[in-house]
Amino acid sequence: LAFLDPEGNKTGGRSLRDDLAQAYRIAKHEQALIVSGLVWNEDDNLDFGLLKLNADGSRVWGRLFGGARDDHCFGMDLGADGSIFLTGHTLSGTINWQTYTMKLDHDGILQWERKRGNPRGFDPRFIHDEAWGVRATPDGGCILTAGTGDEYGSYSETIGSDVSDQWEVYVIKYGPEGGLEWEATYEAEEGDWAGEDLALTRDGGVIIAVDSSQFGFLKLPSF
Repeated sequence: LAFLDPEGNKTGGRSLRDDLAQAYRIAKHEQALIVSGLVWNEDDNLDFGLLKLNADGSRVWGRLFGGARDDHCFGMDLGADGSIFLTGHTLSGTINWQTYTMKLDHDGILQWERKRGNPRGFDPRFIHDEAWGVRATPDGGCILTAGTGDEYGSYSETIGSDVSDQWEVYVIKYGPEGGLEWEATYEAEEGDWAGEDLALTRDGGVIIAVDSSQFGFLKLPSF
């Protein structure tokens, strides 16, 4: 973790190695810093890691979340009340990678967690549902973006006009208590799409950064 002055000059820093194997997101709440990423657990699998620091970088607390297999944390956002939302994907208790999302209070205490995937109905043994970004919503819930598809040369199925090995943007909306409010997928006219991150827009909608053959954006209306 590096501290910079307004001109970009480094003024200090500290290693996060004792708490996080890889740090991906950072946010400020009041006078504290919240950092999320990945942590190696005692079984040599990766778990969700969360770290709270004082403004000077001193440690307040660390948290670890996950199951018996790999849990990859890539997205984080804070609600107006300091609630912490984490998202990523997991192999713990699932057939293949599924989205893994949780809500914590401002002290890092788990409020709820949800695993969800395979929105298009293909064989779940071959489908990856990989979440990368989440945003807290004004209702106290969250919205996240992911990619869904398969990466297996031995498997390719079609349901109607939908093909398993064509990746699509996958969006999930959870309410404040973790209830599923809606989910949807969005496909490119040709080629693959996957949602990499998102932001709420002033008109009440969402804009999603899309990874495809060319980087682009997907705008969704008010929800």
